[in-house]
Amino acid sequence: MERETKFVQKIIVDANKQKESIKKEAQQKAKNILKEKEHQEKEFFNSEKKLLKNELENLLKNEKDISFLEQNQVVLSAKQQILLSVFDLALEKLKKLPAKDEILFVENILTKFAENNDELIVSNKKGEKERVEKLSVFKQKKLKIKDVSNDISGGVIIASLKCEQDFSFEGLIKDKYQNSFYQIAKQLF
Repeated sequence: MERETKFVQKIIVDANKQKESIKKEAQQKAKNILKEKEHQEKEFFNSEKKLLKNELENLLKNEKDISFLEQNQVVLSAKQQILLSVFDLALEKLKKLPAKDEILFVENILTKFAENNDELIVSNKKGEKERVEKLSVFKQKKLKIKDVSNDISGGVIIASLKCEQDFSFEGLIKDKYQNSFYQIAKQLF
């Protein structure tokens, strides 16, 4: 019996040792799993932090871009108003041009740009059609008056088979306005 008792005690001691070994191994595995989870959690947190930081930087950049565009839009609008005022004044001055100066302007335009047999659209100002028809260039190039227009206050529109060239006061002012506006917008944006 004593032998059996020693044997049972040895089994109990071995079992306790094995139990302690399993317990230590389980504790070590638990610690390792916990460390791994903490490491994964830290990596996830850092990754999310980096993503949020990048997103915030992009938002700030976009906000600056939007602010820049809004400021330039305000400046462009103000400059557009100034341009409109300046070109409206220029048109008013052109409309008040004496008839002799206006007919010289038309004569120069016809000399430089009209081709033989072109048709013209002139202002409906009193005597404008007759003044244009009396020009030597009108007769030399065999030009014709196609129309008398209420839409133009001075100058001339040359209508050829190829194209129509607008040298009316309104057309010239509009062209200059559009070019100036384009240049300002190009500088701002």
